Amino acid sequence: MILDSGYNALEWKVKSLTPMPTFSILVTNRRLKGARLIFMAVWDDILSDRDRQVIQHSGHGKKQGFGDRPVLFIVDAQEHFVGLQTDILSSIAVYATSVGEEAWTAVANIRRLLGVARKAGIPVFYSLSGTRKNETAFDSFQKKRSAEVPFTGVVRELAPRPEDVVIEKRFASAFTGTPLVSFLNGLRVDTLLVCGFTTSGCVRATVVDAVAYNYNVAVVAEGCADRLTISHKVALLDMDMKYADVVNVQEAESYILSRTG
Repeated sequence: MILDSGYNALEWKVKSLTPMPTFSILVTNRRLKGARLIFMAVWDDILSDRDRQVIQHSGHGKKQGFGDRPVLFIVDAQEHFVGLQTDILSSIAVYATSVGEEAWTAVANIRRLLGVARKAGIPVFYSLSGTRKNETAFDSFQKKRSAEVPFTGVVRELAPRPEDVVIEKRFASAFTGTPLVSFLNGLRVDTLLVCGFTTSGCVRATVVDAVAYNYNVAVVAEGCADRLTISHKVALLDMDMKYADVVNVQEAESYILSRTG
């Protein structure tokens, strides 16, 4: 989309947000005889003017940056959360907890980062979630559902390798009731690059707990998806304001390439 206007109003709007570029607008200015790209955040279209002013003046959303020893952490990229490569309504008819085509867009971006991480020697962690057959439903996600959430494997496109770490969990956060902290500490990890499903659920819960353990956390926006669009956008905004840096796939890729295993 090209806007032929002055910069000022749009620049204020962009500067009032934490800068997480996911799409761009080319702004031209006849007076200045020039043009430039201004990046917009994925959540921009859900903010009111009041919200923008709060973000601008509250002091939230400072970038914390990356550390030196990252892992790529893929949250619950399983068949029953990803679903079919169709619209979500068709997908949930088969996998009731799935996201559908938007998840597959995220899968493609995760796969891109996965290839870069393996080439750079960056450790790769996965979490898996669900209920084993005949197992009692312990967590609230299970209890809030009218039917059991099955335990399925990671989608083939992102399948773990033998050297990867796979954390099986029963709660939203990959930290709750698992040896994850011990494994991360054993590798002297200081940064988690997080992507997966769903943004407002297990991704957010894992991010909040990771920050509580003093890890640097970056969430790859295009590597996440959710059943509800508004849940996805609000969760990313909330994490970027208070807990993590929300980055795009190019930023994550560049950071990985700057590291060695």
